Amino acid sequence: MKARNLIAVAGTLAASMINASLALAADSGTPPGFTLGDWINSGYNTNAGTTAPTVVVDQDKIWTYLGHTGLDNNVTFTGFTTDINSPAVGQDTHQLEVSNLNGVGQPSKPWTGTLTYKIEIDLTMSPLNTFYDMSMGVNVPQNNEGIEVVKSIYGDAEMTDLLDTLTVINAGADDTDAIAGLTELWVVENFSVMAGGILNSVSNTFTEQVTPVTVPEPATLALLGLGLAGLAARTRLRKK
Repeated sequence: MKARNLIAVAGTLAASMINASLALAADSGTPPGFTLGDWINSGYNTNAGTTAPTVVVDQDKIWTYLGHTGLDNNVTFTGFTTDINSPAVGQDTHQLEVSNLNGVGQPSKPWTGTLTYKIEIDLTMSPLNTFYDMSMGVNVPQNNEGIEVVKSIYGDAEMTDLLDTLTVINAGADDTDAIAGLTELWVVENFSVMAGGILNSVSNTFTEQVTPVTVPEPATLALLGLGLAGLAARTRLRKK
């Protein structure tokens, strides 16, 4: 391969790595009003790539719907959003917020529901990243009672490796760092609302530890190009 071709390849590789980094440097998310039915039937891809039923791709996260019970398909998701470098430099937060839950059943009647999904880091985009921790927040009207949300997090598709269980009664938050170092999680959320209870929304925040892939600086690429050019010249001299 000629030196100029090698230099062009090196430059193209560096540019693609820089573009990938820039692609992860902005907030994103599903469009307003994205529903459970949308997730199941069409999916969504914030990276402008191919869409597929049951799959939402948001930046370097892949959310896969696995099942639900007791929930109306009109339940909306104001989440599937990414907030880069928050809460700290070197970390990303990815949120799935389930809202409009009160439409599932009449407030005067008790109801239960479950939502099962998988969240994973796309290692083709972020090969060195892992999960760091996660939290769950439950929002209800003031002084409202009779609400319980339980989230079980597993480390395998068979859901036999229970990593932790988060529980919020009425309102509040719970968190865990039992997911640290993993790149795939299976989650089961259980919602329980007693008669008269109102559940506004449940937010799930997954924090990712960011380990950036080193991108050579322009000066480094220039030195590499000179080295390749010298190697090519030496090869030509040997052939004469």
